[in-house]
Amino acid sequence: MKSRQAFIGFALMVTLTGFLQAQDQNQKSVESGDISQADYIKGQSFHRELKFDSAIVYYQRFREKWTSSGSSRGNVKLKEVEKRIWECESGKKFLAAPREFIIENLGPTVNSPFEDYAPVMNGDGNLLVFTSRRAKGNLNSHKSDEGKYFEDIYFSKNEKANWSLAQNIGPPVNTLYHDSDLALSADGKQLFLYTDENEGDILFSRWIHGKWSIPQRLPWPINTPFHESSVSVAADEKKLFVASERPGGFGGSDIYVFEKKSTGQWGPALNLGPSINTAWDEDSPFIDYDGRTLYFSSTGHNSMGGHDIFRSQRGFAQWTPAENLGYPINTPGHDSYFASARDGKSAYYSSVRAGGFGEEDIYHITLPKEFVREEVIPVAEENLLQRNTKVIANAVVIYFVYGSSELPITEYEKLNAIVTEIKDRVSYQIKIDGHTDNTGLEQFNQGLSLARAQSVKSYFESKGIRIENIEIAAWGASRPVAANEEEKSGRALNRRVEVRVIHD
Repeated sequence: MKSRQAFIGFALMVTLTGFLQAQDQNQKSVESGDISQADYIKGQSFHRELKFDSAIVYYQRFREKWTSSGSSRGNVKLKEVEKRIWECESGKKFLAAPREFIIENLGPTVNSPFEDYAPVMNGDGNLLVFTSRRAKGNLNSHKSDEGKYFEDIYFSKNEKANWSLAQNIGPPVNTLYHDSDLALSADGKQLFLYTDENEGDILFSRWIHGKWSIPQRLPWPINTPFHESSVSVAADEKKLFVASERPGGFGGSDIYVFEKKSTGQWGPALNLGPSINTAWDEDSPFIDYDGRTLYFSSTGHNSMGGHDIFRSQRGFAQWTPAENLGYPINTPGHDSYFASARDGKSAYYSSVRAGGFGEEDIYHITLPKEFVREEVIPVAEENLLQRNTKVIANAVVIYFVYGSSELPITEYEKLNAIVTEIKDRVSYQIKIDGHTDNTGLEQFNQGLSLARAQSVKSYFESKGIRIENIEIAAWGASRPVAANEEEKSGRALNRRVEVRVIHD
């Protein structure tokens, strides 16, 4: 049986434990007469300590010896040395321009002297589920073949702004062997798990009548005979983002998306493409509450070493190039399992950092302003008429984020249903009305409502709808359907576009 962490290859070698293992392994190569690895080892040491210029000097020295020897003997390959140099060059840039992340350890009620990682939360932010290799509470008192305690899943509750003492989630979720969490649905009622069986598969368990159900495997094409390591479920539970080593990708582990069909079955695997996936490993996807921002870990792109946290945003047709979140959230060590909160201002992740309680710990992150988004308030469309004095009749309603005219990916399905409805019709007209809440100046709101209507129009055009059949109007804040005094039951409902289809 292998733990989930055991599948994360060379990237973990630059963490403290992995680094020492690398030293020991490389020293054996020196003693056996292979190319001296001493310079490479020194480079790793400086790399881990953020002394990038010194690390580059030793990496280059080793590369020169490796190249001039004409030998391929030894544990370190030339492409690995080249990558370490590139990581140091990236690290220099990030270190020179740190971002204003506030990173706080969750403390001893959550973290332990052992590895604690993979934090996931419900949408309300009051339930934290994570994986730990601690001794206390572990269902198996014996150690695994790795010399560590088995992975078990634990949970903690946020009580009066303090996290409660972590408890083992217990059977049937946990067993006597390795068990690790992967994702938690926004409502907290569906937990996704990892099993090392079948080279690595994804399971799920449901919260039914006050207890977790027996975990079941997700069906093909999500699970394959190859390694599936991570999953994230969209807030509306209509998309799954999965890290997989299935054939046909860009190399290593790639991230794919699966969309739920109207039948309830999952559609085919769609690779997210070269903006996100590389020849290296991409893992630990997290689709944000806005439905269009994806956070993930990668050892590729411009990583500064190990796994770094990246983000990409979905437009109409493609994902934006992956953006490294930078220093200090990323380090030359292992930084992964990023999960943002619904409030748009904070997040959680696991990292090996100085001052922790043991090996890998879980941290709370206050995001810098460039990563803050508007809080996503779930709006139950079926309750719309009950909440408001005005009725939106015969219209499909598309909701927008505060201050934004960018069409949320969560609303695509509504528009796709309209496209399907009219695709075989000759005579039809689409009327698109843009609206805003009353925040801001009248002139700004008028322009924003027009931009929102045009965003929906552009989406229809991209699907082949004829422009002459589309009519748009902009109303600013003049036609609210709810009072603007409150956010959840007011302003959030007014930030909308109404789409009406007129046909014979």
